[in-house]
Amino acid sequence: MMLVPEGAIALIAPTLGFLIDAVKCSLRTQLVVAAAGAAAIAAAMLALALTTTIPPWPLVIALGAGYAVGQNMLWTTLPAVAPPHLLVLCSGLMASSLNLLPSLLPLTFSGDGTVDIVVLAAVAAAATCSFALAACACATAPNAAQQTNEDTLPVSSS
Repeated sequence: MMLVPEGAIALIAPTLGFLIDAVKCSLRTQLVVAAAGAAAIAAAMLALALTTTIPPWPLVIALGAGYAVGQNMLWTTLPAVAPPHLLVLCSGLMASSLNLLPSLLPLTFSGDGTVDIVVLAAVAAAATCSFALAACACATAPNAAQQTNEDTLPVSSS
């Protein structure tokens, strides 16, 4: 079942990328959509952890959709907020923080198949803080302020 989010990413991300390129969304709009994707991820994970009455399939698909939205929005906005001379470092910080939560999720499951909600909340909080710190480090690095004044993202010539 955990292949479903990856499948959703594979189907949704290219289509969403095409639409974003076609519409030429502003940086502000892309960040709002990225926040909506993050909210979908959080809601799906909480619902998966807290309910046994909802079948898991719709929640896992919502998780994949949130991942796809977040992936497209976050990686395309990074060059607009990170200084060019620190772009690779900022990419590494973002990738590390984004992969922290999936790496720690197995710690939340007990041996009897239940989820320890306190540990799940702690893991989610740690991952969220890590991501927020990475985003702040990228956005507040020297020269980042000059880049964030642009309303639209740079368009690649390739």
